[in-house]
Amino acid sequence: ELKPPPFSGGGGDDLDAVSMDANAVKALVKLIKSAKRGILIIAGGASDGAAAALAAADVASTLGWAVVADAASGIRTGADGATGTTGTTHSSNGQNGWSPATTGCPHVLNAFDVSLCSGEMREFFAPDVIVQLNNRVTSKRTQTALETAALDFGARWAVVTPTETRADPGHCVSLHVTCDIAVVAGALRNALDGNSSESANHNNYQRRYRDTQNFKSCESFRDVLVAADADASRTALSVLQSLEQEEGITEMGAALLVANALPPSMGLFLGNSMPIRDVDALAGVRPGGQFFKGSRHTTTNVNFGPGAPVCANRGASGIDGVVSAAAGFAAGTQLPVTLVIGDVSFQHDANGLLLLRERPGQPPVTIVVVNNGGGGIFSFVSDLQTKLDTTVFTKLFATPPDVSRRGLCDAHRVAHAHPSTPAALRTALQAAWSEGRHSVVEVTTSRAQNLRQHRVLQSAVAATVDASLRLMLGAKRGFRVGSGGDGESQVGSGRDVQRGWSDGDARALESSQLDQVVRNALVSKFQLPMRKVPTVVGVGTGGTGSGDTETTDLFRTGYLLEITLQCGATGVGEASPLPGLSSESHEEAGAQLAVVSGLLRDVKISPNLPLLNGAFRDWLVCECGIRDVHNLLPSVRFAVESAVLQALSNSTQRNGQRNLASSLLLGAAKRDSSGNSSDTTGSSSSTSGSTSNSLASASPDDTDIFVESNALMGSNPDTDTPETAAREAVSLVEQGFRCIKIKVGRGVGTKGAAADADRVSAIRHAVGPAVTLRCDGNGLWNLNESLTFGLRAAEFDLQYIEEPVASVENDLAAFHCTTGVPVALDESVDRAMHLAWRRYHEHDEHDSASKESSAEPQSVAQALRELFEPTFGVVALVLKPSVLGGYENCALVASAAREKGIGSVVTSAFESGVGVAHCANLAAALDLASLNAAAKARETARTGASSEDDQGDDSYSPGSGFRVTAHTGDSSDDDQTHGETQWNSTGTLQTTPHGLGTGAWLVGDVTKRDFAPMVRRIDETGAPLGVGISLRGGSATDMASDFSWRPEVVFPVSAQGESPESWGITSFIDVITDVGVYRFFVTDSGRNGDGNDDPTNPEKEKAVLFLHGFLGDGTDWTCVVAGLLESARCVVVDLPNHGGTVFVPGPGFQRKDGMTIEAMSNAIGKLGQELFVSKKISLGEKNGAKNKSSSFPSVTLVGYSLGARIALSYAVDSDKHGGWLKHGGGVVSIGGSPGISTSDFDRADRATRDDHLATALRESGVQAFTRAWYENGLFGGLVSHPRFQGCNSPEFVRAARSANVPDAAGKLAEVLSQASPGRQQVVTVEKLLASGVRVDFITGANDKKFVKVANAIADGMRKQSGTKTSKVTSQTVPNAGHAAHLEAPEGLVLPLLRCVLENAKRSE
Repeated sequence: ELKPPPFSGGGGDDLDAVSMDANAVKALVKLIKSAKRGILIIAGGASDGAAAALAAADVASTLGWAVVADAASGIRTGADGATGTTGTTHSSNGQNGWSPATTGCPHVLNAFDVSLCSGEMREFFAPDVIVQLNNRVTSKRTQTALETAALDFGARWAVVTPTETRADPGHCVSLHVTCDIAVVAGALRNALDGNSSESANHNNYQRRYRDTQNFKSCESFRDVLVAADADASRTALSVLQSLEQEEGITEMGAALLVANALPPSMGLFLGNSMPIRDVDALAGVRPGGQFFKGSRHTTTNVNFGPGAPVCANRGASGIDGVVSAAAGFAAGTQLPVTLVIGDVSFQHDANGLLLLRERPGQPPVTIVVVNNGGGGIFSFVSDLQTKLDTTVFTKLFATPPDVSRRGLCDAHRVAHAHPSTPAALRTALQAAWSEGRHSVVEVTTSRAQNLRQHRVLQSAVAATVDASLRLMLGAKRGFRVGSGGDGESQVGSGRDVQRGWSDGDARALESSQLDQVVRNALVSKFQLPMRKVPTVVGVGTGGTGSGDTETTDLFRTGYLLEITLQCGATGVGEASPLPGLSSESHEEAGAQLAVVSGLLRDVKISPNLPLLNGAFRDWLVCECGIRDVHNLLPSVRFAVESAVLQALSNSTQRNGQRNLASSLLLGAAKRDSSGNSSDTTGSSSSTSGSTSNSLASASPDDTDIFVESNALMGSNPDTDTPETAAREAVSLVEQGFRCIKIKVGRGVGTKGAAADADRVSAIRHAVGPAVTLRCDGNGLWNLNESLTFGLRAAEFDLQYIEEPVASVENDLAAFHCTTGVPVALDESVDRAMHLAWRRYHEHDEHDSASKESSAEPQSVAQALRELFEPTFGVVALVLKPSVLGGYENCALVASAAREKGIGSVVTSAFESGVGVAHCANLAAALDLASLNAAAKARETARTGASSEDDQGDDSYSPGSGFRVTAHTGDSSDDDQTHGETQWNSTGTLQTTPHGLGTGAWLVGDVTKRDFAPMVRRIDETGAPLGVGISLRGGSATDMASDFSWRPEVVFPVSAQGESPESWGITSFIDVITDVGVYRFFVTDSGRNGDGNDDPTNPEKEKAVLFLHGFLGDGTDWTCVVAGLLESARCVVVDLPNHGGTVFVPGPGFQRKDGMTIEAMSNAIGKLGQELFVSKKISLGEKNGAKNKSSSFPSVTLVGYSLGARIALSYAVDSDKHGGWLKHGGGVVSIGGSPGISTSDFDRADRATRDDHLATALRESGVQAFTRAWYENGLFGGLVSHPRFQGCNSPEFVRAARSANVPDAAGKLAEVLSQASPGRQQVVTVEKLLASGVRVDFITGANDKKFVKVANAIADGMRKQSGTKTSKVTSQTVPNAGHAAHLEAPEGLVLPLLRCVLENAKRSE
């Protein structure tokens, strides 16, 4: 279809110089303003490299559209973590703070090429306006999608190039602007931001472009594309990681590594064929939601700093002269260059090595040669290999070079490396880049493997993007283009096509996003009485829970998180760590959950969270601002994920979407593909003994999903006999259970193991062969004891035994190979994952000190690798969401297991019905994933290869197995033993009963009606289908309206609110000192840790007094206070000349005299006496207390920065003012220092610098000063934090607080000058030791300067005391910077709570 003739004109360096092209620019502006589904294409081919990248990023920032950036554009390449972004990103309101030199290009779709393998994406992607910068697009999929939008659906296409050169292969371009891109960028800024003279020629000021409805429609279109791209990126990285772990270096992985890890100030030259295609497909794809490292890090921004110069020779002779061209590129740019090239191209220009060696002044060139045995790209030509004889194909197309790359390098005296693993490749590249010499890094791959790997990745991404779009856009599969929801027809097309994105879709999505914002998040505590001791090691008498011991004084304690969205939808999660099973205490879980609940408020929930696979992690980091998800306690993350996913599910059900279980993982992509489970239909017969449940024969769209549960039998060696065990088992079968799990290992020695064997044997004979039996040893046996039991296991016909030996590494292989009994692992999985998380923190803290480190955090599959040893005979992993950390972590573990043909069993940990219901949802999703994986593996085995359609395979599911992997330790076993579920390969994975019956140990539930009632199912013939949980509406109940708490067991916990008044009582307290009167503004919770308000109870009362930092006020502590309210009385005070606190100097003194550290310390001491001593003594005397000091509370004085220096100063002088800090109290210093003790010169220099800053503050005012103050690198982590952007930025908040304070700048300047570290009296180690006060230093792990200070003081105190004194500790908050209480309150609250409890313990 021909378009109107394009506008064109000459180029120029500024708008005045290109007046001949002004009409074209105006036409471009008009076209942009008309767009409702705009897309920006940043193509390659620019001659000015980095400058073009900067200008293109400027245009992207102005438009705010989704961006597709070509591999050769320079936008998507750069060093890992080298962000260079100290400013803020472009806000939705304009250009505030954006600079192309310091901020990344926004909204880049890094995985767009491979995302187009998705049929849903190809159907959805229908832009109405395309703006292209430069003239060369590498991706065929992208070019085809753009041409389809233009030719078939009327999209208008504008191309901006600095020359008259045309590149319009599809004859689709309707507007050609010949102008320098930087000039166009400036023109667009003026025109679209409403700053031009034309925009204000009427009384009504022209609306800025970003305020228009058309932009909002483009924004919604962008948001969908960006979210889908983030999901695609996560899947691509996950697949690549799995492929490399199993098969070594991949071509895609090598291309991604070079593109992402390219050092600053280095160019990139891309060879043709596969190298440029692989870079174009994946460059810029990075793990999202992991590290802030003091800079803005989101999944929607590409941080490239100045832009990496990228070049590629595209043409008919693409394999000729590439090495020489790369050498010329390096010489022209005078930069080191890395060339990625294929083996054939390399051999065709081997003489280029001579040019490198002999050309004087030649910058170093690193050549990465991908040796795949010839022209790998021809393997992607459809049917070429199948139609040609292998010999003919190899000779005519593959043409493998029969030459040694090492030999060529040796001949030209060029360094050569040949790494064989991904880690070795990274090391070799870093060595080559750092040595500053020419070098060749050769990686060997396989053409056949490369083809299969590409199809595996494409299939995986296609399935993910399909699911992502369906989750975002609802149940409908067609999206209208042509006639919008408001009746306006699409510009350029008179047709009404069921495709793409309409105005109605944009408005619906915008409304949905508003509806899915968290309106409130409340935390409640519950205490449920228990019928008997849990069957958990470490709980109950003797260290092992028998499970049969009746109890009347044991309670199950936990916390409930209730989230309400703006639309009214509600979700509930549970955090109830169990002693002996969980690593955290319930106090710690409650404290952190209270903090996190406050962070969730007003946060928009992404509809893609049910995909998991890192989606939830990224949301927690990038939207909620959780600094480090690994610092979330497992039970807390389970509660958060549960509540959020349930609320999201309840909100989408109102729009016709399905329940939670069916939407998890890739369930959203399966609504039309129930055939995956068709071969298990009819497996409900009870006579077969199959463990498949009704989910196997249910459509994924069913609103009622039944999850079968096993029964649980405890063990009490003192009372159990084979006869009593048999009777109990028969009773369970009569109740409808088809699977029984039996606890073993509670007896003593081999005699106890033999007694367990007798008991299980009696159970088998009593229940018959149709019932599945499992055993659980909890790792209590040594090898001899396990063999005593295992050698008799053949007569039991066990499905598996959990944790049969104490030492998995040393004894499990011997157990399985000797007995042949299948094994399941439970606690071993927990330990492996917790070890991986601990190593993650160690890696993070180590790497944060050095940008040169290349180590990668350990993947889930790597963490579990040792457990998948074939001789272990592992057939199942037992997953406890409350221990592993929720839905997402369990799903990742299950995915790694599925790849090995290992099943997953979800088990509750004696939670209430809330936690059990979520375990059931996860179990149902994992069962469906197992069925999909089995179907995929069987299909792969049948066809011998993956689908040839690289446009996507809707049947793909993560973890489906890239090959059929036999996994059994004893191949001699009959595959058809007693009707048990076959786990020996991915192709035989089935559904299985899960461990959901622990509610029987509890007396009632937290709700008036059981939240997750166990039901018995039968088929139409009356045959039992088992006992389990029926999921309706995504949970056991409709949580939007059908539940209410039992007030006798559920107690509200004080909720965090918007202001101090919501959690405490505010007042002014006057303190009279020698220099004047301080009138402190104080917020006091006025309660004790256990809710007992009796101040004369010294064993219970704990208190915390908080001091903020410079420019802050008491509200800085709001998040942290929320986590401590249940455990301690919390008091927050505004420091002098901050917030509401004022100082009136006494006779002969000036206001500045009250601002020294010593003066403020003295005032805080007297304030503490008023708060914690005076009233206590009077009450103690009134009640006849003999020892007045016994009425003192245990007070922990917590200070940050300036507040920490005041706190430390008071610690060494704490005998004054009642000594309230010495009676079981302590000081916690967060980012504080003891003053400058190095030399008088250093002290004077610091005081002078602070005086200059104080002068600047007085002269410039608070707003300007705070903006400059927070540009200090010390606050990099704070200003880049997602919670502190826009109107929540530190400089904005600080300025707003002081807006109505008279002479605010002068008052703050006095504090800055007089409280300078150069003027304060140094707090020495000797003084701290002499004070007797416990001191805890807590510092953000990224705050290296103050970590060093804290460690020096702590080490000095230990050395001076001659012992490892218990009166000092030094610890860090992972991934937090200087302002840890603002950046990572969820991480800070845990060490703070432990300090408070430890201080109280010392006071008793």
